[in-house]
Amino acid sequence: MRTLVDSHTHLLPPGLARAIRGFFEEHIGDRLVHTIDPEAVLDRLAADGVETVWNLPYVRLAGRADALNASMAEVAAGLEGHAVTVVTGCTAHPGDPDPGATIDRAVERHGARVVKLHCSVGDFDADDRRLDPVYSRAAHHRLPVVVHAGHGVGGHTEHDELDPVARVADRFGDTVIVLAHLGHRAAPRAVELMATRSNLWGDLTPVVDEIPPISRAHLDRIADRLLLGTDAPNTGRFPLDLVRALEDAGVTETELAAITAGNARRLVPG
Repeated sequence: MRTLVDSHTHLLPPGLARAIRGFFEEHIGDRLVHTIDPEAVLDRLAADGVETVWNLPYVRLAGRADALNASMAEVAAGLEGHAVTVVTGCTAHPGDPDPGATIDRAVERHGARVVKLHCSVGDFDADDRRLDPVYSRAAHHRLPVVVHAGHGVGGHTEHDELDPVARVADRFGDTVIVLAHLGHRAAPRAVELMATRSNLWGDLTPVVDEIPPISRAHLDRIADRLLLGTDAPNTGRFPLDLVRALEDAGVTETELAAITAGNARRLVPG
């Protein structure tokens, strides 16, 4: 079986996981395929060949990121014996007293290896100047920054909501920025922006059960900077659904190996 890296999961502390699941059930109904139990989620991902996940937190309010980042490390420690390796993620909020120091602490104290920023949850734009230290410290620590740019309740991103991400990519050329969900529904615009910015990447994470549209023409331009992701546990898709979508788009074997694992391992080795 092909081994996969899922670069977009949310195995969260129990109280937060229950709250987020309640939000999804209220707004999108009964379309999710996982429970919120982290071990059960990893078991199901492993059945599709996933051997590593990036575990991404996000925070709604200023002043909460340090505690959540510590809790994410505890979640990873509790799953240490599982066959699937959990890469600890961290987050920050522009309203934190020192968002850059928040990232430093997450790396130095908790071993964080990837950053997640969620613009709708935290009610900010990606190019908020207060986040400049986050992008700078991420580059220093060689952490990719996964950005959910859209503000819609349903999880979608509109074309103009990608402009702040493009400005960040231009200002911080040494920082790898990963567009969550490939900016779905603005995926064509995301591809255009990625084609002219080598530090801009994208993950093919579904918005619930909607897989971002990807074509053979897109693959020709950006296959070396695409990642596989599921959004587990709050997703309506399994990893092999995404593999099949890539196959339907005409992906080559070399491209498929890169998108499903190789590209992610270049960003977060080991």
